[in-house]
Amino acid sequence: PRAVVLGAICAAAGVPPADVVRLTVYDDAQAAASALLKLEPLDPLAPARWVLDACAAAEEHVLRVAACATPEDIPSSGAPLTEGWAEAHAVTTQRLFRA
Repeated sequence: PRAVVLGAICAAAGVPPADVVRLTVYDDAQAAASALLKLEPLDPLAPARWVLDACAAAEEHVLRVAACATPEDIPSSGAPLTEGWAEAHAVTTQRLFRA
């Protein structure tokens, strides 16, 4: 999964845990924003603002999440689902959306 690879790379590079959390939040938010732009014609500045707002909203949780020591400590159940969907989508020949 993307978050695990991101964490391994950051650990090898010596990135502090709190910054890994921030990077993960940003990566997830920008992935959703860029997908939205493919589906909905709107000003790209709007999703960019949403990404910044999401990162700001997550900031109050950064230190608590950075202190997690086991997968069970992570306060999220959605990330494994989105990773599974992304992996399944990578091998499908069907379109998910029609423009």
